[in-house]
Amino acid sequence: MVVYVEYVLVENFLLDGMLLYLSLRATRVRPRRKSLFFSALCGSVFALLFPLAALPDYLKLPFGFLLVLLCFPWKKGQNGWGKLFSVLAWFFALSFLFGGVLTALHGVFSFALTPVFTLCGFFVLSLISIGLIRKLYQKRAISKYLYDCVILAEDRRKSVLGYLDSGNLALKGDTPVCFLSPEVFYELFVEKREGQVFDEMKITTVSGEKRVRIFKGRIAVEKAEKEVYFSLSPNMLSREYKVLLNARIFE
Repeated sequence: MVVYVEYVLVENFLLDGMLLYLSLRATRVRPRRKSLFFSALCGSVFALLFPLAALPDYLKLPFGFLLVLLCFPWKKGQNGWGKLFSVLAWFFALSFLFGGVLTALHGVFSFALTPVFTLCGFFVLSLISIGLIRKLYQKRAISKYLYDCVILAEDRRKSVLGYLDSGNLALKGDTPVCFLSPEVFYELFVEKREGQVFDEMKITTVSGEKRVRIFKGRIAVEKAEKEVYFSLSPNMLSREYKVLLNARIFE
């Protein structure tokens, strides 16, 4: 079997670079390009020497730690050990995940793990990983502003998840206005409620000013109950929360 040294070096340089970059990004650590380049280069040289020098398998684990250590951006006056071990955990997790997926595809479709296939597979998996990491942090950011709520509308009540929206400053007089998802709004204020009294107000959106119907009710959040107005928000069909809380709900 003929092994082209330059192909081995380039392939492993790109693979290690991808894994290290994704691991740093997953922990929101901004990498330094030179450190990342040098660490990936060390990984490619190790991948070349590993079979040629018949090195023992147990060296792979400490060498992985070394690669992360080489590219980790230490900052003066900050204890970065926690972040370092988070990056290390992501590096090994992604390495096992990517390797497992590519090996499984090789077993299913029965083709050789050529350099082109490996790089293309890593590229696709990297794009998927970036998307999932972004979604993970978006969900984590939203979860900080989620609250368990109970909406009370005359003889009806419903427990929902609410999101404290800092951009929702709508008021009717001095009363805050909260916005409900269509299914909750329909259940509480439309279904079998012919002739129910409502009010109207103007709100400003990205598409301009418009008039909306508002219904008076009460909402219980954080063991406190408050009188508010409710209106319909058609843009909340696929959200995990069902009510946009007014930014002044806790005042």
